[in-house]
Order: sequence, then structure tokens, then C-alpha cells
Amino acid sequence: MTSIWEIESLVRLKDKLKNILIDRRVDVSDDNLNTLVDKVNRIGNNTVFNSFLSDSISNYYNDEITSLKEYAFYCNRSMVGTIELPNIISIGMYALSSMPNVKKIIANKLESFNGNNTCYSSSFEEIEFRNLTRVNANDFIGCNKLKKLYIPKVSFNGNTCISSTSLEYVCVKAENYFATNSLSVKSNLVMKIIIINYISKVVPCSSLANFPNYALTEGDCYIYVPRDLLESYKIATNWSTYADRFRAIEDYKNEICEVFPLFEEDYAGTWDESEVLE
Repeated sequence: MTSIWEIESLVRLKDKLKNILIDRRVDVSDDNLNTLVDKVNRIGNNTVFNSFLSDSISNYYNDEITSLKEYAFYCNRSMVGTIELPNIISIGMYALSSMPNVKKIIANKLESFNGNNTCYSSSFEEIEFRNLTRVNANDFIGCNKLKKLYIPKVSFNGNTCISSTSLEYVCVKAENYFATNSLSVKSNLVMKIIIINYISKVVPCSSLANFPNYALTEGDCYIYVPRDLLESYKIATNWSTYADRFRAIEDYKNEICEVFPLFEEDYAGTWDESEVLE
């Protein structure tokens, strides 16, 4: 015979499961305990399920998940610290948004975002997506505390917005132009490093807009470019204003890798073997 305490425990469990799903905007109006368990368990494996039943999940790591559906972790307050998903390939809209206690996101096999506002969270301080090739206009909007951004295969364009007032280190790709709505918006003096990576070895990218000129002219920020293009950037139209702030990537490998440990491997992979960083 089931005791009153066991019944109360099951009721509390059911309520907790409902709240987990409601936070992710999942309909639970017709669910019983078994169907609630099944829905929560779809978020990941049993380890994920058990973790969601605890009060908090500190420094969450899962190498079994390969994709996140829309709203997967949306508004999750249980996750704390770092989320690392090493085998994620795609992420749906709002999947990693509005998590107030998460500081760092690592997903280094991630290739694409399926929708806008994917990483909208005011708590994020570090984002590391080494294989991401494209971002949508509002994927990083709302990341007001973001300090470090490593997306070395992404080209910023005029629609990209990173509304951070704290950004210090950024590594991006630049091909024909460099433009973003965010890097100069708050005149961030504490910005330290901008790395323009994977670009043509023949000419500098020709256009830029909304660059963090205050950090470069009054602060302690430097732009790191391939050595072969260093002098070209110093005299190029739009860039010559910052001539004394350009440095060759190859001459500052150690400093860069202290900030972005993956950079040496990623950068060397784009060059001939004779040009690998020494």
C-alpha cells in the first residue's frame, strides 16, 4: 500500500517536472507522471534527466547530444557555471538563451544556428564556437557581459550585433569587409585583443564599419593580423588610422594563446606547413 508520504513525494516530483517543461514552453496540460518523465528525458540521456531533478547543475558536460531543439535550455535557472557540449552540430532558436547563471558556453563542433536569438543571455561571459561559420543578426544580442568571444570562422557583417559593454577579446574571420553593429557601440576602453583571422594573404579586407575606435585610440587594444599583411593594413584606406595598433599574429603567438588556447591549432591549419606558427 502506498503511504501518504510516497504520494506527496510523487506529487512534488510531478510538479517539478511540469515546471522544468513549462520553463521551456512545453505544453503539459494533458500529461501524467510517465509522460512528463518521457518529455524531460528527451532533453538528453538519463544523466541529463537526473541532473534536472537536482537543485542545480554545476559545469554541465554532455558529449552525447548532437543537436539542441528550439527552446531546449531556454530560461533554465538550474545550470550554473559552464556548459560544454563537444559534439553539438546545430542549435535551434532560443536553445541557449536566458540562462541567468551560466557564464561560459563551449561547443566546438557547432556549425550552425537554426534561428535567431540562439545565445541571448545577459550572464554569458565567454563563448567558444571554433567551427561555427555563420551567425544571425540577433544570436548574441543581449549578451551584455560577454568578455571573450572565439568564433574564428565567422565573418562579421553589418547585421551582426553583440550588445556587450564588457567585450575584451574577440577572434573572428574577416574576408572582404569587417563590419558589426556592436564593437564600438559603448566605446569600451578595456578591450585588449581583436584578431582578424583566416583572411586573404594578398590584400587587407577593404571595408569596415563600427570598429572599436575609442579602445584603439585611447585604450590598450591591438589588432592582430597575418604577418604578410601587416604593412598593408597599416597604410590601407580605413585602417591607417590604427597603424600603430597593428601587430603580426606570428610575433605574438604566446600572448594570443594565453587568451585563446585553441588559436594556434586553428590558425596553423589554414596555412602551408612551412608557415605554421613557430
